Amino acid sequence: MSITLTHPTAGPGSTPLALALPPDLIWSDEFAWSQVEETTQYTGTGALVIDEWTKQAGRPITLAGEVTYGWCLRSELLTLNAWAATAGLVLTLARMGATHSVKFNRAGGGAGAIEATPVVPYSDPEASDPYTLTLRFLEL
Repeated sequence: MSITLTHPTAGPGSTPLALALPPDLIWSDEFAWSQVEETTQYTGTGALVIDEWTKQAGRPITLAGEVTYGWCLRSELLTLNAWAATAGLVLTLARMGATHSVKFNRAGGGAGAIEATPVVPYSDPEASDPYTLTLRFLEL
């Protein structure tokens, strides 16, 4: 299974930039979101009023690795970090044959859009050093 994140690049006729993400990242909150939202309230007579609607966007997509899987190189992490620093950027995430229009979720419950920890902490990391990776997106 491959996972690809594609940056649209700027300007007409430009070629999109694609970054291959670690293929073993787990979509940790795939089934934690409900597209239907509802509120309930009782009227003054005791009748129950249920108001429900379908959400149009905003599904969280958290791709997470751990110490034993889902590693990325520091060079890839630097690219992801630069993309996350771009306001309004919409990316295309391809995973398991499905594509999603996403943006980085910078308000992901107090955690940032990107979490990374060096697998082996060095005082002078190199571009080829591996990091564990968690990416947080919102589907648009």
